[in-house]
Amino acid sequence: MNLIGYHVPSTAGPGNTGQRLRTVREQLVRRNGDYEKLTAVSKGKWTKVLSHNYHDCVGMREVTLAAMKDLRTFKFGK
Repeated sequence: MNLIGYHVPSTAGPGNTGQRLRTVREQLVRRNGDYEKLTAVSKGKWTKVLSHNYHDCVGMREVTLAAMKDLRTFKFGK
């Protein structure tokens, strides 16, 4: 993402998603799957997981568009 200038907020970057998912999943199990019964902290962690996934998807689109742009000017066989 850095190579193409796509900014990923630090809260949506790598290193925290697994722990956030475990926390939310564990609370959901303890609360019979009821999202409304999650703590505010767990809901915040879920929001950050969604942000991480958003930037994964939108960022990969931008990577793909940048690659397509580069391919337009690439000279094959040289």
